[in-house]
Amino acid sequence: MTIEKERRYNGPDSEGGTGFVVCVHEDGTFDIKLTVGRVERRVHPSRILDSAPLATTARRLTLDDDSATRPSLLSPNHVPFSERASPVPFMANTSTIIAAAKTTTTPGRINFETSTIHHVIQQCNGWNPKYSNKPHPIMDMLEWGKRSKDKGWARYHDERVSGGNNIPAKPPKQLTPEQNLRLVNVKRETDRYSDLVNLAGERGVKGNGPIPLLEHAFDVGKTKVKKCIQKYNAKNGSMERKKRSDAGKTLVNSQQKRKQVCTGYSFFKKFKRQQHSGEELKTAELKQAYANLTEAERLQCAQGAEVQRTMLANIEAETKRVMQHTNGSITWERLAQQIAGGKKNVQPIGANALKRWDRRK
Repeated sequence: MTIEKERRYNGPDSEGGTGFVVCVHEDGTFDIKLTVGRVERRVHPSRILDSAPLATTARRLTLDDDSATRPSLLSPNHVPFSERASPVPFMANTSTIIAAAKTTTTPGRINFETSTIHHVIQQCNGWNPKYSNKPHPIMDMLEWGKRSKDKGWARYHDERVSGGNNIPAKPPKQLTPEQNLRLVNVKRETDRYSDLVNLAGERGVKGNGPIPLLEHAFDVGKTKVKKCIQKYNAKNGSMERKKRSDAGKTLVNSQQKRKQVCTGYSFFKKFKRQQHSGEELKTAELKQAYANLTEAERLQCAQGAEVQRTMLANIEAETKRVMQHTNGSITWERLAQQIAGGKKNVQPIGANALKRWDRRK
């Protein structure tokens, strides 16, 4: 049979060549004696390029005869008995090796259904495309997930393996800090895989690069995958989402928020849109109209904004007043109008905002 070349980091590269099998190991690998005279050991069946059983099978005479280890006279590997230094331990038919190549599982193959991502990442240490006879563990896992799992499978994979009960039926769109860190760790391994493959001059996984596999595993976009490590480093090893400085502040509970939102211009916009309800008033037109107001008109708008800020600060008392007056039988829309002092007045808070505020109480 003929075996292909193999590049190695931990020793000289193998040039491959033609020879005959002298020993088959339990893990499916075999030893082969090449025509150049050397014996190459622990060859994986995936390196077989060609085989000719009639030319390479041993010529058996009797079970206990030493000549059973001699290649066929038709084989170019035939060496006369007198010239052989010592008998070869064992000889196998090449059909055995070919069958092993089809049926033998690569030693050390991981069961991803029962292995956490963290465990698989640990198996990546020492992997190298030049001398590793098994696929890269994390790339193999990502391909397995792409074939057999839905989008986002890696988000809660470790929790499923460990039997966790806190897996939501409908996962949120954003990744949690733990899931972000998991994505960063997997991305680092795929980057290392790409560097090793490029260094060895090998092709990557056909049809599937690391980025598409990660997009499927975590159900995120390409930009998220590409920049996750950069963002992780920029945040000094934290994946907590950035919080807004005004988080939790509303027009009801924050004086600063009321000053920012309830201005003379905002009062003018609300007044005009209420006055011309059903018409489409563009923001640019309203800005121009506000700029053309007289000083007296602007002062009226500023006073109206101040009244609204006061109402919002006392919204709870205003709501209780209306609810007591109507005995609680009132719609949200009608409640917003009553708080404003009438249907024609500018409302400091709308019906939908009132609903949200009531639920938060």
